[in-house]
Amino acid sequence: MDVMGLLFDSTATSCNPGYNFICDHPSKTAGLAKEYTESRWKKFHPYADSNFMDEIRIEFNERFWKMYLTCTLMDKGMTITKKAKNAEPDVRIERKGNIP
Repeated sequence: MDVMGLLFDSTATSCNPGYNFICDHPSKTAGLAKEYTESRWKKFHPYADSNFMDEIRIEFNERFWKMYLTCTLMDKGMTITKKAKNAEPDVRIERKGNIP
Protein backbone atom coordinates (compact mmCIF):
# COMPACT_ATOMS: atom_id res chain seq x y z
CA MET A 1 0.00 0.00 0.00
CA ASP A 2 1.30 3.43 -1.00
CA VAL A 3 1.30 5.85 1.90
CA MET A 4 1.57 9.48 0.90
CA GLY A 5 3.04 11.96 3.34
CA LEU A 6 3.30 15.72 3.05
CA LEU A 7 6.26 17.07 1.11
CA PHE A 8 6.94 19.89 3.53
CA ASP A 9 8.07 18.90 6.99
CA SER A 10 9.39 21.64 9.24
CA THR A 11 11.16 19.04 11.38
CA ALA A 12 13.15 17.70 8.41
CA THR A 13 16.61 18.96 7.60
CA SER A 14 16.99 20.73 4.28
CA CYS A 15 19.88 22.64 2.76
CA ASN A 16 17.72 24.03 -0.03
CA PRO A 17 16.63 27.66 0.46
CA GLY A 18 13.58 27.29 -1.82
CA TYR A 19 12.30 24.31 0.11
CA ASN A 20 12.96 26.03 3.44
CA PHE A 21 11.18 29.22 2.36
CA ILE A 22 8.04 27.42 1.27
CA CYS A 23 8.12 25.12 4.29
CA ASP A 24 8.70 27.67 7.05
CA HIS A 25 8.05 31.23 5.93
CA PRO A 26 4.86 32.76 7.37
CA SER A 27 4.11 34.88 4.26
CA LYS A 28 1.00 34.48 2.14
CA THR A 29 3.22 33.81 -0.89
CA ALA A 30 4.96 30.90 0.81
CA GLY A 31 1.61 29.55 2.00
CA LEU A 32 0.17 29.62 -1.52
CA ALA A 33 3.30 27.98 -2.93
CA LYS A 34 3.10 25.28 -0.28
CA GLU A 35 -0.58 24.64 -0.97
CA TYR A 36 0.03 24.42 -4.73
CA THR A 37 3.06 22.16 -4.38
CA GLU A 38 1.23 19.81 -1.99
CA SER A 39 -1.70 19.64 -4.46
CA ARG A 40 0.70 18.60 -7.22
CA TRP A 41 2.25 16.04 -4.87
CA LYS A 42 -1.16 14.42 -4.28
CA LYS A 43 -1.42 13.80 -8.00
CA PHE A 44 2.22 12.89 -8.65
CA HIS A 45 3.08 10.69 -5.67
CA PRO A 46 2.08 7.35 -7.29
CA TYR A 47 4.73 8.01 -9.96
CA ALA A 48 7.50 9.22 -7.64
CA ASP A 49 10.57 7.16 -6.98
CA SER A 50 11.11 5.94 -3.44
CA ASN A 51 13.59 8.68 -2.56
CA PHE A 52 11.66 11.62 -4.03
CA MET A 53 10.63 13.05 -0.65
CA ASP A 54 14.24 13.02 0.58
CA GLU A 55 15.63 14.43 -2.64
CA ILE A 56 13.15 17.30 -2.93
CA ARG A 57 14.67 18.70 0.27
CA ILE A 58 18.06 18.83 -1.46
CA GLU A 59 17.20 19.46 -5.13
CA PHE A 60 13.92 21.32 -4.80
CA ASN A 61 13.88 22.97 -8.25
CA GLU A 62 14.77 19.80 -10.12
CA ARG A 63 12.27 17.63 -8.26
CA PHE A 64 9.52 20.24 -8.41
CA TRP A 65 10.03 20.52 -12.18
CA LYS A 66 9.70 16.75 -12.63
CA MET A 67 6.51 16.72 -10.57
CA TYR A 68 5.09 19.83 -12.25
CA LEU A 69 5.78 18.54 -15.76
CA THR A 70 4.25 15.12 -15.07
CA CYS A 71 1.12 16.67 -13.53
CA THR A 72 0.75 19.16 -16.37
CA LEU A 73 0.91 16.37 -18.93
CA MET A 74 -1.74 14.44 -16.98
CA ASP A 75 -3.88 17.59 -16.80
CA LYS A 76 -3.64 17.83 -20.60
CA GLY A 77 -5.02 14.30 -20.97
CA MET A 78 -1.80 12.35 -21.43
CA THR A 79 -1.65 8.86 -20.01
CA ILE A 80 1.27 8.49 -17.62
CA THR A 81 2.52 5.13 -16.46
CA LYS A 82 4.88 4.41 -13.63
CA LYS A 83 8.38 3.38 -14.51
CA ALA A 84 9.60 -0.14 -14.10
CA LYS A 85 11.67 -0.54 -10.94
CA ASN A 86 15.12 1.05 -11.34
CA ALA A 87 14.35 2.05 -14.93
CA GLU A 88 14.87 5.38 -16.62
CA PRO A 89 13.01 7.63 -17.21
CA ASP A 90 10.89 7.90 -14.07
CA VAL A 91 7.59 8.04 -15.92
CA ARG A 92 6.42 7.04 -19.35
CA ILE A 93 4.01 9.05 -21.48
CA GLU A 94 1.70 6.95 -23.59
CA ARG A 95 0.34 8.70 -26.63
CA LYS A 96 -2.39 7.48 -28.92
CA GLY A 97 -3.22 9.52 -32.00
CA ASN A 98 -2.65 13.21 -32.43
CA ILE A 99 -2.65 15.66 -29.55
CA PRO A 100 -5.12 18.52 -30.04
